[in-house]
Amino acid sequence: MPCKSFSKENFKELIKNNISKEIYSTDSEAGAIVLFEKTSIRISSGNTGWTQTENVHRIIRILKADELDQANVTVSVPKLDYKNFVHDVKGITFSLVNGEIEEAAISTREDLLKKKVSDDESEVNFSLPGVKAGCIIEYSYEVVSEVRDWFYTWDMQEDLPKLVSEFEIIFPPEFDFTSIAHVRVALKECRTIRQAEADTRAYGHATDKLIDGAENVNESFWIRRNIPALAHEPFVVNMKNQMEHLDVQCTGYKTERFNNSWAKFNEEQWKKGNMRKEVMAQNKFLDATVDSLVKKCATDNDKARAIFRYVRAGFTGNYKKSLKFKKSLSSVFEDRQGNYAEINMLLAAMLVHAGLPANPVMLGTTEKLSSLPVMPVYDRLNRLVVAVKIDSGTVFLDATDKSNPYGMLDPSCYNGFCWVLGDEGHGATLSPSMIAERLVAVVKINGFTDTTAKMEVVIKNGMITSAELRRMWRMHPEEEDKYFAEFSSSVPGNVTVLKSVADNLNDPDTNLVIRHTCELHFGGGAGGMYVSSQMVKFISENPFKASKRTLPIEFQYRNQYSLFASIELPANLAPDTLPKPVKISYEDGALTYKKAENYIESMNLLSVSASLERAAINFHADEQDGLRTFFGRVIEESNEELILKKK
Repeated sequence: MPCKSFSKENFKELIKNNISKEIYSTDSEAGAIVLFEKTSIRISSGNTGWTQTENVHRIIRILKADELDQANVTVSVPKLDYKNFVHDVKGITFSLVNGEIEEAAISTREDLLKKKVSDDESEVNFSLPGVKAGCIIEYSYEVVSEVRDWFYTWDMQEDLPKLVSEFEIIFPPEFDFTSIAHVRVALKECRTIRQAEADTRAYGHATDKLIDGAENVNESFWIRRNIPALAHEPFVVNMKNQMEHLDVQCTGYKTERFNNSWAKFNEEQWKKGNMRKEVMAQNKFLDATVDSLVKKCATDNDKARAIFRYVRAGFTGNYKKSLKFKKSLSSVFEDRQGNYAEINMLLAAMLVHAGLPANPVMLGTTEKLSSLPVMPVYDRLNRLVVAVKIDSGTVFLDATDKSNPYGMLDPSCYNGFCWVLGDEGHGATLSPSMIAERLVAVVKINGFTDTTAKMEVVIKNGMITSAELRRMWRMHPEEEDKYFAEFSSSVPGNVTVLKSVADNLNDPDTNLVIRHTCELHFGGGAGGMYVSSQMVKFISENPFKASKRTLPIEFQYRNQYSLFASIELPANLAPDTLPKPVKISYEDGALTYKKAENYIESMNLLSVSASLERAAINFHADEQDGLRTFFGRVIEESNEELILKKK
């Protein structure tokens, strides 16, 4: 049924029982708590097609002043017109004054603020009056819009803890809907919605067949109780994968079934749509360009690289997340621009035109819940890239960003299951373990005087960091100066950075190399000189400071950092006693740190080698203490100083 009437007696009782309550067992430290919320979506037919009416009702107890912003509500709608609008907005603030509950209501029209966000999205904002710590706010609204995508999402777990959260969808019986839940507690299937509401278990579901006026409808209802707030902790690659969440997607109409398997998804997207036609067509307009690009290429890899570089350099994307094709590939080619899906479709078409087996790939980045092999959920897909098979295997490509290197996607694309579209479409997995970052730092110290020495630092960044820095510096040029300033502040206090330059800045297929010219300063006393054993530190602060951890620990990729330092000592200096080689390992090599110093007396050359390798990317929450200890020891060793004494 649609959301219960605003401020019915049962909700008044809920407000009365909670207006003076200060602590909730669901979260004793919460600044606010959702006492009740319900989202109800009804699908119905009209003169202009299918319409969805979304009713939202929410009651929130505000416990602390830092949660007063809960009273500022933003409602998103596709656009604002006669088919898409927000109405029936109601809101009341309940406050306890001298033992009595006082109410302050919003005025429906005056308190609404409408704003156009983009061509496809608008917002309606309203605020509840008289909000202060200790009050309860209750609001509801209705959004009427055209049915566009036929899938719906219930984010049952969000930033606030919740006592009760309900979600329902009401639809004509000729439709079928399939739900996919991402919930950590067992589901209780109930015979009726009334039974599900009365049951006290944490998670319940029921479906009723109803007569609503002159219509027969199906109502599918879910309820979740005592939901903890989502923990926001560092080192979580995909926060969506940690949230309790439900997707509901239309998978049938009358006798037709769709969207319920990847095979049908492949048929709809590749075979029935324009995608196959555009990619596999003869595309005569590509003849001259593709021929000129590949005629001197010796291998398939050379051909793929040449075409990729051409598209990356010559075409501009205008909407990163779009999966919809609004232009033909010939128009994209002529205009030299398109949305991001269209540009990568053009890349696939050019690779196919060159005789290479290339296919579009649909995936969801880490801002989306990971897709499942069992069936596609459209809301989890937001990116189209390209896979091409060459002698060395399958290479994944994304030509939509000028900083993307050949053969590697942005780390956010490695989010699990994805789908390779084609005549023989198939699933694939893009795992964070497939990519690794390798940084190498080389330090040379020479030219000693009584008080100074010259130091050259060369840092060869890995391809992931290289792409990130190029992208950031291109979009925000001031960040390059900030990056160099941060390096200057990170070196030991007796080091002055004289000059910093970046090599290979405009070649995204090479490592970005940073060169620093520095000068070391010494006290000049008779006791000797002190030199940091690790002038370039892999980490300067322990990343695991918190004493409590709730979520699993995730890293976005594997990495290996290496440092090689050589110190050409003058004839009158020699190192004091050298420390023994160090090896610190966690969990059989999941994390490894090594450092060793060596002195060649005949050459008066002191060398230091250090490395930090992270071979694993996933750790349990209860491993935080062990990780903190590991990184603490790494920092301690990297801060060690070498003593150079006069002979």
